[in-house]
Amino acid sequence: MRCERSVQTVGSGVSLRDHSQVISYGLRCAFALFLLAPLGACDSAERSGDQASLVQAPPGESAEFETCASTADCKGALRCLDARCATVARSRLGDYHAARGRRSLAQGELDAAASAFNDAITTYEKESLTPPTELLCEQGMALAKARDDAKLAEAASRILHKCVLAVPPSSSVATAAMDALATLGDVGLDGELLARTETADLYLTGESSGPDLSKLRVEVSSDGKITKSSFNEFVAALRTDENKAAFQGCWQAAWKQHKQEILDVSLNVGYRFFLDPDDESRDRADIKVEEMAGISGAGVVQASKCVHAIAQTTATDLAKKLRQDTRWKSKIQIRVGEGN
Repeated sequence: MRCERSVQTVGSGVSLRDHSQVISYGLRCAFALFLLAPLGACDSAERSGDQASLVQAPPGESAEFETCASTADCKGALRCLDARCATVARSRLGDYHAARGRRSLAQGELDAAASAFNDAITTYEKESLTPPTELLCEQGMALAKARDDAKLAEAASRILHKCVLAVPPSSSVATAAMDALATLGDVGLDGELLARTETADLYLTGESSGPDLSKLRVEVSSDGKITKSSFNEFVAALRTDENKAAFQGCWQAAWKQHKQEILDVSLNVGYRFFLDPDDESRDRADIKVEEMAGISGAGVVQASKCVHAIAQTTATDLAKKLRQDTRWKSKIQIRVGEGN
């Protein structure tokens, strides 16, 4: 309905009857407009002021792992779960494999853990789902546990770098990932690469480093049952600075190969003296050192043999100087490690 008819005054030559008709028409028009106003036909105020209330609130700004009070606080399709923004696009089978990985990792089964996390990632991809960021981080942390394997350490570095790029820097996941990356510095991870905003081609470009050898302690102990001077001289010979440095070298080899922090080797030692009935000058002492099964496990066999060889060389050199007509047997324990 249009309301464009002009209204003239009486002074313009319009009769009173015509004037009343104009007023009547105007009242009818005004009433009609009043009825139509809610529909927005002739109300400019509705177009300018009230439409602001119809605009949707801006999307949330919290990223995955960041805090939230409700889902409205989270970006995109993330939902607020336990006061954290999280993805809900999950694969049950993928999460099952991830649980297997965590269980194997807790039991120290590193190969099984790495395999399970790989199954989890693969399952998500087969179901056309993006693997959850925390799953990627867990996989990297599991691989970092097997850092003595150069290939696994390299893979762990790359995956953990992706992890820290994807999660908020202050989150607990980022802290755990950085802690895992720090352990890879011992096997040559170039930490400068982590400052990049994209992954690198190669991460293990530096020299493997270990604890400072000057901080290593070498302890030589016995069962304390032997009081013979020849025994005391042998223990003292094992404790010389020269031998301690040699034992540290054995430890370093074990650390580089197996990340063995403590090298513990037990030795059986026996002393005998042989008299020559015809020539006193041919009398001789003999100290025999036999390696026992150490508490360090099979992973450091070569390092244990290294300690045994040093101890036997020391015993042979010392025996040439000894002339005590006696015999004894004892157990010696040589322990090398930082702060032990």
